[in-house]
Amino acid sequence: MFNANVRDTRGFVDCIDLGAELRILHEALPDEMRELVELMLPPQPVKIQGDRFEVAFVLETLLLFFVRTAPEELPVKVRLWAEGTDAQITIEGCVPADWQLARNDEGMPSELRLAYPLLRELLDRNGGVDAQVPLDGGSLRHELRFPFGG
Repeated sequence: MFNANVRDTRGFVDCIDLGAELRILHEALPDEMRELVELMLPPQPVKIQGDRFEVAFVLETLLLFFVRTAPEELPVKVRLWAEGTDAQITIEGCVPADWQLARNDEGMPSELRLAYPLLRELLDRNGGVDAQVPLDGGSLRHELRFPFGG
């Protein structure tokens, strides 16, 4: 059903400051979750062009996945930096031991696999690429890369 109060933002291009978006997401977390997140941002803005709502949805989904699944007291590390012509973000955290067995061939836990087709589509529409990197000790790192813009 059409909702006249919802604006279709597909195809709109915004100049997005990824550091500002990550700070907003971090501040919106409940205190007990926010304390688990180590946010590492550069002092200068790192800007891309894309649909602000779609990029924020990808970042929020990945951040919440890591924060909700992190064993108690283990940090989730979020890092943003500029390299060459790209903005890069890594989100890294430990996933529960029983999830290690549920990973597919790409190293992705099954709980994230359900949302992944939508995340991949949104990344593609906004010029982003990603990869999942299984790490020692049950950790997983999700890497995002966007071309600069703005």
